[in-house]
Amino acid sequence: MVFEDEFDSIAMNKDEWYSGFSWNQKGFMTSYCNNYSDTLIMNDSMSYRKRDFENCVLDTTGTGLMKIVSKNEYHVGLVWDWPPCDNDSCIGFVCDSAHVPPICFYWDSIPFNYTTNMLRSATKYKYGYFEMRCKISKPTPPMTNKGIGPNFWLFDADSIVPHSEIDIFEFDGDTSQFGSAIHYKDTTGVVTHGIIGSPGLIEVDFSDFHTFSINWSPEKIDFYLDDSLYVSSYEHSSDFIPMPIIIDVNLPLFTRCEFIDTTYTQLPHYYEIDYVRVYQLKSDCNSNYLICDYNDIDYKHYNTIYVGNTNCAVTVPQNKKLYLIYNDRIKLSPNFILEDGAEIYFERIPCFESIKIKNNFEIPAPAPPSFYERLKPIYHAY
Repeated sequence: MVFEDEFDSIAMNKDEWYSGFSWNQKGFMTSYCNNYSDTLIMNDSMSYRKRDFENCVLDTTGTGLMKIVSKNEYHVGLVWDWPPCDNDSCIGFVCDSAHVPPICFYWDSIPFNYTTNMLRSATKYKYGYFEMRCKISKPTPPMTNKGIGPNFWLFDADSIVPHSEIDIFEFDGDTSQFGSAIHYKDTTGVVTHGIIGSPGLIEVDFSDFHTFSINWSPEKIDFYLDDSLYVSSYEHSSDFIPMPIIIDVNLPLFTRCEFIDTTYTQLPHYYEIDYVRVYQLKSDCNSNYLICDYNDIDYKHYNTIYVGNTNCAVTVPQNKKLYLIYNDRIKLSPNFILEDGAEIYFERIPCFESIKIKNNFEIPAPAPPSFYERLKPIYHAY
């Protein structure tokens, strides 16, 4: 385990989470839904992502829960933008001529009628097992969750890979359906949206909590719901760059391009998160390893794994599991035993290095071009 937040403290861990992107609310000015102006934030319809965790409510009773609360409230929020330097609104501000195209920085305070929140991890990861246990509030009929979209994803960009994203889930709150996807674009123009063989939108009953996770290796990305695999993506798995975890609520502009229903959308809306965990594979990939005792196994990524030999037998007890990852081969001894109900899984994965990069500070920055890739209509077609 390389990251864990059980949300069992009385305050958000600001060493591990940022509240929002480093760019501003105006990143949502251009619409991929084409149902509002490209040059105006509709303050009466758009939401403000509070930037100091005000809408992240921690349960201090010891149960270890954090709720992202989306609500109808009047709030004057600070927004900023980096328009081209020839824009009249840049007069009096410093022009960054090193940026292509040249841009300047300016800000303003705007009143909003809705607020929500967003978390972005201070650490970027490449490869690993990412897991969240969460619950989305169910509306009381005839009320609905229309226009509310809780999400769990990874996203970043750089000069070589301008678009890199893994959507673990994106919810349509109105139907309690979610979709999963990958999005990739490099400087050669290679573009990928979605997952070949995807089952499409999946229905979830949020009468209780559910666990969503992915296992990302250079070979593939496996997507799980409550520990059951529902789709695997084999495209560009090793090409994605290190990315931070993002947990947010798109309110009221949801990825399916629906605004809230001012009469029937039930607010406040609660996105309850029990925990977020990240694991990365321990590796000793150039070494071989002999297992002689099921109760004393050093679980790592080895070159060749020998399960027992002529001098030692290995028994997997009843209803227990053995999961092994190797690079070259696995050899099972003739005296290897699986008791009733026991299981063994093994998977060959070439040697690779997991990446974990911690950012220690956060400053305002222009939205990367890849952010605006998210605004295209095809982007969220599952």
